[in-house]
Amino acid sequence: MQYALTLEDGNRKIHQFKPSIVVLDLNLPDGSGLEMIPVIKNISSAFLVISAYDNKRELVLERGAADFVKKPFDMNTITQSILDINNPGMV
Repeated sequence: MQYALTLEDGNRKIHQFKPSIVVLDLNLPDGSGLEMIPVIKNISSAFLVISAYDNKRELVLERGAADFVKKPFDMNTITQSILDINNPGMV
Protein backbone atom coordinates (compact mmCIF):
# COMPACT_ATOMS: atom_id res chain seq x y z
CA MET A 1 0.00 0.00 0.00
CA GLN A 2 1.24 3.47 -0.91
CA TYR A 3 -0.05 6.91 -0.05
CA ALA A 4 0.43 10.41 -1.37
CA LEU A 5 -0.42 13.76 0.17
CA THR A 6 -0.39 15.82 -3.03
CA LEU A 7 -1.58 15.50 -6.63
CA GLU A 8 2.01 15.55 -7.83
CA ASP A 9 3.09 12.71 -5.55
CA GLY A 10 -0.10 10.78 -6.28
CA ASN A 11 0.43 11.07 -10.02
CA ARG A 12 3.97 9.77 -9.68
CA LYS A 13 2.96 6.86 -7.46
CA ILE A 14 0.00 5.85 -9.61
CA HIS A 15 2.32 5.59 -12.63
CA GLN A 16 5.03 3.81 -10.63
CA PHE A 17 2.93 1.26 -8.72
CA LYS A 18 -0.16 0.87 -10.96
CA PRO A 19 -2.53 0.08 -8.07
CA SER A 20 -5.70 -1.96 -8.55
CA ILE A 21 -7.67 0.45 -6.34
CA VAL A 22 -7.07 4.11 -5.56
CA VAL A 23 -8.59 5.99 -2.64
CA LEU A 24 -8.79 9.59 -3.81
CA ASP A 25 -9.36 12.67 -1.65
CA LEU A 26 -10.78 15.66 -3.50
CA ASN A 27 -9.16 18.31 -1.31
CA LEU A 28 -5.38 18.20 -1.72
CA PRO A 29 -2.83 20.94 -1.00
CA ASP A 30 -1.87 21.39 -4.64
CA GLY A 31 -5.29 21.06 -6.27
CA SER A 32 -8.48 19.07 -6.64
CA GLY A 33 -8.46 15.30 -6.75
CA LEU A 34 -10.90 15.65 -9.66
CA GLU A 35 -7.84 16.40 -11.80
CA MET A 36 -6.53 12.89 -11.14
CA ILE A 37 -9.61 10.99 -12.28
CA PRO A 38 -8.57 10.67 -15.97
CA VAL A 39 -5.09 9.50 -14.92
CA ILE A 40 -6.50 6.97 -12.47
CA LYS A 41 -8.99 5.62 -15.00
CA ASN A 42 -6.18 4.98 -17.49
CA ILE A 43 -4.03 3.07 -15.00
CA SER A 44 -6.14 1.64 -12.19
CA SER A 45 -9.12 -0.64 -12.44
CA ALA A 46 -11.11 1.15 -9.72
CA PHE A 47 -11.15 4.17 -7.46
CA LEU A 48 -13.22 5.46 -4.59
CA VAL A 49 -13.44 9.06 -3.50
CA ILE A 50 -13.38 10.45 0.02
CA SER A 51 -14.47 14.01 0.68
CA ALA A 52 -16.19 16.30 3.13
CA TYR A 53 -17.95 17.84 0.12
CA ASP A 54 -21.05 15.67 -0.19
CA ASN A 55 -22.22 17.85 -3.08
CA LYS A 56 -19.49 16.23 -5.22
CA ARG A 57 -20.92 12.70 -4.79
CA GLU A 58 -22.96 12.62 -8.00
CA LEU A 59 -20.17 14.22 -10.04
CA VAL A 60 -17.49 11.70 -9.04
CA LEU A 61 -19.84 8.75 -9.47
CA GLU A 62 -20.68 10.01 -12.98
CA ARG A 63 -16.95 10.24 -13.68
CA GLY A 64 -16.48 6.60 -12.79
CA ALA A 65 -15.81 6.37 -9.06
CA ALA A 66 -16.81 2.99 -7.66
CA ASP A 67 -17.89 4.64 -4.40
CA PHE A 68 -18.03 7.94 -2.53
CA VAL A 69 -17.35 8.06 1.22
CA LYS A 70 -18.20 11.25 3.08
CA LYS A 71 -15.80 12.55 5.72
CA PRO A 72 -15.62 12.04 8.57
CA PHE A 73 -15.62 8.27 8.28
CA ASP A 74 -14.23 5.32 10.17
CA MET A 75 -11.81 2.75 8.80
CA ASN A 76 -14.53 0.09 8.72
CA THR A 77 -16.40 2.16 6.14
CA ILE A 78 -13.36 2.40 3.85
CA THR A 79 -12.50 -1.27 4.38
CA GLN A 80 -16.04 -2.32 3.47
CA SER A 81 -16.02 -0.12 0.38
CA ILE A 82 -12.76 -1.68 -0.82
CA LEU A 83 -14.11 -5.18 -0.15
CA ASP A 84 -17.29 -4.36 -2.08
CA ILE A 85 -15.23 -3.04 -5.02
CA ASN A 86 -13.06 -6.16 -5.05
CA ASN A 87 -16.05 -8.50 -4.72
CA PRO A 88 -18.93 -6.86 -6.61
CA GLY A 89 -21.16 -9.94 -6.58
CA MET A 90 -20.88 -10.43 -2.84
CA VAL A 91 -22.83 -7.33 -1.78
